[in-house]
Amino acid sequence: MSAPFKNKTAISDNMVVMNRSYAFLIFCAGLCLGAWVSVRSWDGTLFVYVGEPRSPAAVRSLVEYSTLSHDALTRSAQAQLMSNAVIYKDSGMLGVQLGHPLIYGANGAKQFGCQVQDLSGVYDHMQLIFVGTGVTSAGEPPRMIVNARCRSEHDLNQLETVWIPMQNIMTSKPTDQEFDFPGENLIHLKLESIPDQWPENWVLWSVSFYRDDASNEQMILDSEKMRQVSDKLLSFDWKAE
Repeated sequence: MSAPFKNKTAISDNMVVMNRSYAFLIFCAGLCLGAWVSVRSWDGTLFVYVGEPRSPAAVRSLVEYSTLSHDALTRSAQAQLMSNAVIYKDSGMLGVQLGHPLIYGANGAKQFGCQVQDLSGVYDHMQLIFVGTGVTSAGEPPRMIVNARCRSEHDLNQLETVWIPMQNIMTSKPTDQEFDFPGENLIHLKLESIPDQWPENWVLWSVSFYRDDASNEQMILDSEKMRQVSDKLLSFDWKAE
């Protein structure tokens, strides 16, 4: 009668070992899942692939990128661009601020479209094309083409404001011309098809992102794409004094 009792004891011991093994496997799986989620989120905010830092010492913690809006991960590039689009006027300067688009990279993950603090983005420059309304030159609308650096330093959801010295431009003679404005707010501005009077209203017609070394194809968001996400294009009025 003692043998069956021993067998039952052995079976019971084996079951305990198996249960402990299963519990350990479940624990490991849960630990891996938790690590996977924590790498991709912080306090409910998701993250994107941040690219390569410009130097090993420049690697930043995930917490510093936690200001990125969850909506930015689900919006299209043009929707994110227009979501935070705003124009400022300050002491003769025109400020244009756009949303920071996220772009699908070669690895299938979304990446920052422009430079973020110490990390390079997919692009490093952008081109804004404004079209003047109400006047034409030989049937062509006036165009103001602004090339500026593309970066996000303070709020990951927005690009840094591009400042255009409109008052200085408007005090010059209305004609086709080019300007270079050096300094931290380095921009190159070109005016085309300018009639004998300055337009009083300008509309943002397209935004292009590109690399200065031409290593990537540019991404163009034209007026049609921007109208898909906004009923009204970004515009401003400016009267020459």
